[in-house]
Amino acid sequence: MNNVVAVPEDCQNYEEITILVRRDSLGMVETNYMNRVIYGVDKRSAKLINSSQKYFDCINQSDADLVLINEKGVWGQYALDREGVDRLLTELDILTLQESYGKGTSR
Repeated sequence: MNNVVAVPEDCQNYEEITILVRRDSLGMVETNYMNRVIYGVDKRSAKLINSSQKYFDCINQSDADLVLINEKGVWGQYALDREGVDRLLTELDILTLQESYGKGTSR
C-alpha cells in the first residue's frame, strides 16, 4: 500500500475525509461505478466533492478519476472502474476506522 502524500501548500486542503471526483470523468459507462461511490460515501463519514482537472493537476494526480484525501494528504488515487471503486471503498473503510478509533494514519 502507498503512503499518504502531502498536499502541496498552494493547493486547497481538506480537514475531513473527502473523495474528489474529476468532473470530466463521468460518462455513461462510469455512471454505475459512480453510483457505488455515492452509496458508499453515504454509508461512511466522508464528503464527496466534484473537482476540476486544475485541482487534480495541483495535487499531482492528473490521471486519476477519484482521489481519497484528508488533512494528512492524499491517501490514494483511483480509476472509475470496478477495481478502482473496490479499492477506494476498502481504503475509505480503513481510514474511517482509523480516525474513529483515534489510531495513527500510517498504512
